[in-house]
Amino acid sequence: MNFRQRFISMRIFQIFLALAALFALAACGGGGGSGGFSSGAGLFNYAPNVADSGTDTSLASISDDGISGILSQADIGATSVSSRLRSVKVRISADGNTAFLTVDGVTQTMPVVIKQPGGGQFGSVPSNVLQVTGSNANHVLMTYSGTSGASGFGGFGYVGIESPTARLPTSDASYSGSWGGQAYHPGNSFANSGVVLGNMDVTLNFQTGSAAGSFTGNLNAADTGSFSGTISGNTSGNGAAGTMTINSSGFSGAMPFAGKTFGFNAEDFAGGFAGSMTADGSGRTYSMTGTFSLN
Repeated sequence: MNFRQRFISMRIFQIFLALAALFALAACGGGGGSGGFSSGAGLFNYAPNVADSGTDTSLASISDDGISGILSQADIGATSVSSRLRSVKVRISADGNTAFLTVDGVTQTMPVVIKQPGGGQFGSVPSNVLQVTGSNANHVLMTYSGTSGASGFGGFGYVGIESPTARLPTSDASYSGSWGGQAYHPGNSFANSGVVLGNMDVTLNFQTGSAAGSFTGNLNAADTGSFSGTISGNTSGNGAAGTMTINSSGFSGAMPFAGKTFGFNAEDFAGGFAGSMTADGSGRTYSMTGTFSLN
């Protein structure tokens, strides 16, 4: 591995560690590439780990049946970045020494690196790293990243105790909260990449199958500015998928999203987005990955 490859590998890992802290703060308050849905098993084509009662938590479930949800992943090359959405499930062994991570139906076993109550860091730093810790909340943030030479990958997602379909609302269910993620600069220029943060409102109706809403955001990268857009899609099982469309002056783009409801009574709606947005003034198109957490 040459100097440039080592630099890129470590830079990728450092970015995901920094963004993990940023997204954790955003969740408390409430790139030139392509975006798409999951390959393999498909986003909703898995058996979710559902809440057993109103007192169930992600902390209690992570070492029992496990917790599940949606992962937003960036695939990073030396000169390009693409993004996609994937299904994910996590289970931690009772002794806390092993994580069982399933992405798009494929499971791997990862040894503990840093143990914490309810989870910690697992895998092999920096080539293949999972970070997740259960809590008393219905859903929690997880990160999954790795590097190999001049390429790497990194993802964020929300996993938790998903809602039983029998407990889903029978009329409009409205959710509000925050969303945020990474904007990758064309050509994978880390110096000009940045972040996007904002607020989101979504209404789901599991009887009619509709998902609709709106969002606002602020880009802080080589281009800066605020924007807004609309959300449209459809429900599926205990989740929903569709598109976040930016339609305000100065920016344009479309970002596919997918999320699941969490909690025994579908109290929360959380997931990820992947896609692209363009700054109309400069013509730069950013590859986007990130998450949203609503309740």
